[in-house]
Amino acid sequence: MDELAKQAQELGIGILNSLAFPLRSTVNIAKTMKSHKLVLDSNAKSASDTEPAFIARPEGAPVYHGFPVLEDSLTDGWRYGAITTFEGVKKEEEGDGFVIAPDGSRAGIVWSLCGPDFKEIVPPDEGRWGVYAVRFPNAVSSKEDLIENFRAVLPLIKAQYQRVKNRLAETPVKTMTKETGRILVAIGLSLQVTVLAGAIYMVAVILDAFEAIGHAGDIASAAAIITAEVASSLWLLTYTAPLGLVGLVLLATGIIRGAAREPWVFWLGMAAMVPWLLIIPIGTLIGLIGVILFLSKKRLFEV
Repeated sequence: MDELAKQAQELGIGILNSLAFPLRSTVNIAKTMKSHKLVLDSNAKSASDTEPAFIARPEGAPVYHGFPVLEDSLTDGWRYGAITTFEGVKKEEEGDGFVIAPDGSRAGIVWSLCGPDFKEIVPPDEGRWGVYAVRFPNAVSSKEDLIENFRAVLPLIKAQYQRVKNRLAETPVKTMTKETGRILVAIGLSLQVTVLAGAIYMVAVILDAFEAIGHAGDIASAAAIITAEVASSLWLLTYTAPLGLVGLVLLATGIIRGAAREPWVFWLGMAAMVPWLLIIPIGTLIGLIGVILFLSKKRLFEV
């Protein structure tokens, strides 16, 4: 497990809040996050003999289990937990962590010296009451710096916590379980097979048309062949494309509402976009949008 933990530390920011979906791109923080080492809680218990605690959380363990809580940060019942290293560094200007409210509930923090003062980047779900981009006033190179910055932004965090509590109290929201999300993702991906079939058929029709054109005696015959073949491919797409679109809706719902964000969802989702790219022009647009969205949110899937 020590070797895997070491590798996890080298992965840095990319895996940190993947348990809580902190995507800096979604809040338009200008610069790309550089690699940061993780700081792990050596006393945290793991459910696996080969994986660190933050990857293999024991049943019932809270989100961010495996990362240390800075007990010295205790302020008005609030505490700060670190995900990225904060000691032995030269004035870090960005990093990740989490906060623990007096009632024990948790939220993710994506901090930097630039960007918005405070902005929600992931809404509350069953594990925590959100993930937020926060601007720290000063760079961090020690635990004292980190705690000082945490206390400086704590009023903003408290205010958001209260807003979330009030909103949930006024409008109870049924949270989709991750298992339900996985089921929706599986169904959505399965429906993409229909798009694949339609795309393969369309490509085959086009190749067949080109071959037939080569044997056509005149332009009129060639035009008739093209018209017939295109009509044939479009006929099939009128059935496969709608099913594929329904599948995309289910896929998106499972990812967003059901938090089904494992690496296999990312790779299969990317693969599912390929058939759409072949369906020119509307399908190509759908496929490109899908690829861009998956790539821009790659960290979400722990990839």
